[in-house]
Amino acid sequence: MTEYNATEEEQLLTNEELAALPIEELIARNACVVCLRVLDAGAIGNFIGSGLAWTDTHGIARHRCGATYIILHYENDDENKSRAFNVPPEFTGIPELLLLMRRFWQETHSIVSPGAYCFPGSSYSNDTDENVETWNSWMTAHNTEYEAAIRAFEARRDAVLS
Repeated sequence: MTEYNATEEEQLLTNEELAALPIEELIARNACVVCLRVLDAGAIGNFIGSGLAWTDTHGIARHRCGATYIILHYENDDENKSRAFNVPPEFTGIPELLLLMRRFWQETHSIVSPGAYCFPGSSYSNDTDENVETWNSWMTAHNTEYEAAIRAFEARRDAVLS
């Protein structure tokens, strides 16, 4: 896999410093929010060699590590016809789970959230039974942290909805 290519200005940032940046800042620096490697959506639909691959869900792609991003966005033109346009990728994961996803990736280098946005048996999915087993076993072993992250997400969601 290609390592994150820092600009001269960013040369002094370590992976730990990159990991401390907000999601939007990582994406602006062209880094995957989970594995901190190059995230290059390129032109719409051009993913050859970029580390992104389509899923079964329209407009959503997965990075090599398994992190999912909305990469096709739409707006209506003057004739009220929908058309795709380029904007930075949008991470689809739950932000409160991000640290757990990063730890999983760092410890196992197995795909995070195997099966996300893909149907069983999908030709788009590169998941294996081993990926699923690794993810499930690791998350079971870290269930307390997972439950805390989900409670934090629910509290944030409920505050927004109230």
